Amino acid sequence: MNKKNALIIVLVCGTVWGCVEAGLGLIPEYPFSSVLPTLIGFMILALARTYLPQPGSSTGIGAIAMLYRAMTAGAWACHLWAVLLVGVSFDIVATLVGKRSETETWRSITGPISAYLAYASFALTMTYVMIHVPPVAGCAHWWIVIGAPKILDHVAISGSLAAIGASVFVPLGYKFGKSLMALSNAKPRPALIGAMSFTIFFWIIAIIS
Repeated sequence: MNKKNALIIVLVCGTVWGCVEAGLGLIPEYPFSSVLPTLIGFMILALARTYLPQPGSSTGIGAIAMLYRAMTAGAWACHLWAVLLVGVSFDIVATLVGKRSETETWRSITGPISAYLAYASFALTMTYVMIHVPPVAGCAHWWIVIGAPKILDHVAISGSLAAIGASVFVPLGYKFGKSLMALSNAKPRPALIGAMSFTIFFWIIAIIS
């Protein structure tokens, strides 16, 4: 795949994920509220991986989603960090799994491992690292105050819920990706116009909101 098409995939998928994060961010706080956007994020990353399996692609998508979410109302710095870590975690695991992700078994394993890695990375960095990063220090303060119980709750409970869901959402993402690839290959020009129109429209909404 050429660099132009790769960039389009990263932009489109990152924008879709960012829109999901922004939309769900409008919903009042509910128990385990991090799980649903994480699962949708994993599904989008798996979908994109069918087009763009190269290392770094999922991190790029996560960065675009994080940037989009940062430009919309009600974005917390810690939430932005969590979005990026989901992308990085999936990138690491999917890259290590490699072509084995073509099998259903490995796709079902990729999701849970990515979920635990993302949740553990977030909990540990929020507790021990982000207190030194001014934009995130306010959120990190509560992780330090509560300490180990908050880390365990985040990883063992929320992380486990995300891992269970990811065992379904990640394989679904790969399936949707194959179907979408067949459709876009059949009608490449309309698919490109539609994808770019969607991306431009929602970035305009984010900028003026």
